[in-house]
Amino acid sequence: MIEKNKNDTEIEKLLSIMKNLRDPKKGCDWDKKQTFDTLLNYTIEETFEVVDAIKSKNTKNIIEELGDLLLQIVFYAQIADEKSMFNFSDIAKSVKDKMIRRHPHVFNKKNINLSIEEINANWDKIKNIEKKVDPDEPILIGNYRAFPNLLKSYKIQNKVSQMKFEFLNIDEIFDKLDEEINEIKSAIKEKNKYKIEEELGDLLFTVANLGTFLKINPEIALHQSNNKFIKRFNYISKEINKYNESFDTISREKLEILWQKSKQEN
Repeated sequence: MIEKNKNDTEIEKLLSIMKNLRDPKKGCDWDKKQTFDTLLNYTIEETFEVVDAIKSKNTKNIIEELGDLLLQIVFYAQIADEKSMFNFSDIAKSVKDKMIRRHPHVFNKKNINLSIEEINANWDKIKNIEKKVDPDEPILIGNYRAFPNLLKSYKIQNKVSQMKFEFLNIDEIFDKLDEEINEIKSAIKEKNKYKIEEELGDLLFTVANLGTFLKINPEIALHQSNNKFIKRFNYISKEINKYNESFDTISREKLEILWQKSKQEN
């Protein structure tokens, strides 16, 4: 039974619900079984569902998906609290203190007329002090390990571009793309699987570089393209069923016609 207090905030009510769900005797069997590790995939999924919601510009959907993502944080906090590691308040305090430390131009009233570039540089400087980063260490060491690799490429290239290690114009990037495609073709002719894998990685890295130059996150762009393909494929599948056919029996010509129709619908 959830204890209700009319003076509780909505977040306090949510924390109370999670505590009840994890109750050893009266809680939900599924919720009680969850650990940090088992929640990881759900956290990733919820993050991308927030991306979809924001792209949809549907306010109700955005609220719902942000709530689902918040639930993940509450879930981790409850598990940690049970192990006397930390609780939700510790998480909130940690990020609160960080925002104050990393915005001295706001909270300490120092250098309040900083440019965006100066604010970003200040953020990195304070972050490096907090993380005790050795200034003599390579700039990229240990960074971005948790990111999906396409996003990691994007973050790496954003970082090095700040030091002017970058393509000067988009034509240079297209030339590099052509170069990488030709190298993949050569590797395929050689039937060298290791070389093909290496060159494919180089091509994807260059595509991420194109995203960096255009200020478009390739991870989000690919996520949207995946969703678009799913919608179009599902449309084709439904149309094939209408004709009492299957992917095994339908002709390539009909498939192409349906594909073009799916592009008009989605």
